[in-house]
Amino acid sequence: MLPDINLLSVYGEIYQLGKTADYMIYCLMLPVIASLSVLMIQMLLSILTAPVYGFLVVVLQQLVSFYFYSPLLPGNYHMFNRLEPARESGITALPSFLFCGVLIIVCMVIGTVYMKKRDIL
Repeated sequence: MLPDINLLSVYGEIYQLGKTADYMIYCLMLPVIASLSVLMIQMLLSILTAPVYGFLVVVLQQLVSFYFYSPLLPGNYHMFNRLEPARESGITALPSFLFCGVLIIVCMVIGTVYMKKRDIL
């Protein structure tokens, strides 16, 4: 069952997606994976430097993504108006998942290497 067309127009959707699963991807899964990638960046920066720097970088990234549209800013994946259903050249799901996945893996690898060098584990 697809969402009501009147509800979609309130959110500014210009392309009605074909399946309910597409809405689940854009409205539920993409923001969650974007949040995980941002949190991994914050955790990595908190481990490498002071925790306040990780927090400041995440806040700065969220502010920049609020004002500038770029697929390289994970903060844009949280906003429905920046995604493909709401814009002609909006952010699509598959490259966004790949970008967030790469960010998570890179943060995990750098964090693991750093922890092994520190001999904390």
